[in-house]
Amino acid sequence: MPRITADSILQKAIEPATLDRISLADAYSNTGEHAEKALEEAKSIRSLKGKKLEKMSEAELKTAFQTLVWAEQWERSLAQADGGSVYGKKALADANVFSTLRLAIMGKSAFETAIENAKAVDVRSLFKTPLFCCARGPSSAHALLFGRSA
Repeated sequence: MPRITADSILQKAIEPATLDRISLADAYSNTGEHAEKALEEAKSIRSLKGKKLEKMSEAELKTAFQTLVWAEQWERSLAQADGGSVYGKKALADANVFSTLRLAIMGKSAFETAIENAKAVDVRSLFKTPLFCCARGPSSAHALLFGRSA
């Protein structure tokens, strides 16, 4: 059985990450700045084919990080869509492998770090602030926002 390396996992992530970006471009009918960016990202992902992590530039390492994120995203979505089927279970296992590698070698994304550092807020307390207080009526909220009554 061949030894599974970080490089081989990254190479395995290239296809689903590319599919994720191409699907995003498709969602924008392949037009506009978001579609163009997604297609550029797909091109960058494919440029990693055959490259080893230890020989990558800073830009390529950033792309490798994003590749693992997007591959994980693609596989988790596939697993969710396919439920408990054999394909769904395999997709979930692949997503977990991509996530484990990314976390072990490259760390968390800015979003994951922000979520980890977030503090719980009692949503009910927001409704006690003047802006959300229904007892004062909509004209009071308008006055608070715009400095005048409605």
